[in-house]
Amino acid sequence: MTYYTIGHDDNRRTPYAPTILNTEDAFLSNCSKCGRTRFNDSNRDLILLLEGKGKLPDFLSCGHYPLTLISERTLDAWRAAGITGYESFPVKLVNKQDEEICDVQYHNIIITGRAELDYKKMGVKIKKICSKCGAVEYNKETWEFGEAFMKENTYDGSDLFVTKYFERAPICTFKVLEIVYKNKLTNFAFGNFEEKFFYTAPDINMKELFKKPKGDSRLQ
Repeated sequence: MTYYTIGHDDNRRTPYAPTILNTEDAFLSNCSKCGRTRFNDSNRDLILLLEGKGKLPDFLSCGHYPLTLISERTLDAWRAAGITGYESFPVKLVNKQDEEICDVQYHNIIITGRAELDYKKMGVKIKKICSKCGAVEYNKETWEFGEAFMKENTYDGSDLFVTKYFERAPICTFKVLEIVYKNKLTNFAFGNFEEKFFYTAPDINMKELFKKPKGDSRLQ
């Protein structure tokens, strides 16, 4: 099965949300037992400052990575297609005049799907794990990891998932790409999972990927 990295097209040609207005730094927490990233109950009702001009995109970039902010149109498409591996929470957008932006309802996506990287196959070793925050120190920098490999029998089958120790880097199945393309959802960017740590790797050209041979009825 082929997997893809998923994110927003960080080009600043669309509005974006650089600031959370009603929360402290620790707005996400990892479960000490299972490692799942969870949204703190006290911070579910996030208020975000919206900046920039232009049409609101379906994937809204945010300065507080790892927020994954998608439009309700996107969420409806995912639900209709049965996309799995996430929880969603509505967020509120305001402008600098503290006026609420109601044109598009956005939702913060917390990814619950899980898998693990095959560090042995990648030649990567864990040197140390912080007992308090879980930060990991490796024998090399992430940009030196090379090609990414999935550890056998660790992927839980979700359409949206993250790998252990990289809970802020979403991965998806081809099904998600199909939904984005067929519904013309904007500001999404996808890459090949194997190139996850190749930071100069180009985004996937969706038009080329879904180009149909003459007479092919797929994706109609």
